[in-house]
Amino acid sequence: MQRVSHRAIADQLKRKLGASRDGRLAARLGWNAQQLSGWVKKSATPLTVANLVVRASAQAQVTAIVPIVEFHDIRAVDSLRGAYQEVFDTSSTASRYAQGLRARLKEAKGIYVFYDSRGRALYVGKTQRGNANLWAEIKNAFNRDRDEIQGVLRVQHPKRNQAFDSEVKRKPTRVPVKLHELARYMSVYEVAPPLIGSLEALLIRGFANDLLNKRMESFGGRD
Repeated sequence: MQRVSHRAIADQLKRKLGASRDGRLAARLGWNAQQLSGWVKKSATPLTVANLVVRASAQAQVTAIVPIVEFHDIRAVDSLRGAYQEVFDTSSTASRYAQGLRARLKEAKGIYVFYDSRGRALYVGKTQRGNANLWAEIKNAFNRDRDEIQGVLRVQHPKRNQAFDSEVKRKPTRVPVKLHELARYMSVYEVAPPLIGSLEALLIRGFANDLLNKRMESFGGRD
């Protein structure tokens, strides 16, 4: 019987699970880096493969939903070229915490929630099909035009240099706004790909009257 190296199995698992490095795979399997390092040096047997399947199955229930960041402050800033708004500063002078969070979001898939200044949920989103990551999806939603359902009442006041006239009555009108004008906090969760669609549907359907989501998602949807 031809044996396969554990290293080859680990590399395939990283691809299938979306784990970019050994440390991420070790966490998904409930090991530390040292345990995984020792395991990949061996060759597979029917018993070791069976043990791995049992371990992965049990650990999948523990790591199916992992918080990345919760109620993180949103400080919208212009992107490098001013084309859109970033959720937080990602320039070369940004803090190590911000740079680390961005890197983590770029390697993960899952669910994100935007909240207003009172901590009430505004919008729930997910990573879409293909190679999309949480960082890309969050930026997209943060800057997306949603004129038909995302608006607030405001008064259009003069911007040119003119005297104030209290006799002029300016009527409040509904104007479209983007999420970056409303959102104050965000929470982001890494989610096992088979669960992403159903988890998003659960959140949207459970809080449908509070969210700006237009589409009512269905359970059992595929990411």
